[in-house]
Amino acid sequence: MVSHTPESNRVVVAVTGATGVVYAVRALDVLRELEYESHLIVTKSAALTRAYETDLSKDDLESRADVAY
Repeated sequence: MVSHTPESNRVVVAVTGATGVVYAVRALDVLRELEYESHLIVTKSAALTRAYETDLSKDDLESRADVAY
């Protein structure tokens, strides 16, 4: 993917599995509102935590980011 967003307007949101997936969701929503390019990294542990803490599917979470790994 070739991005045309200035580097200063790119943010990586990494979710590691500790409680707090809801904070990542909110951060991604705010970044989109501010027109920042967001890159999401979710570990296997974070995917399990997401299922316990939210009603979001993997696709729902990833769709909030511009790029998901």
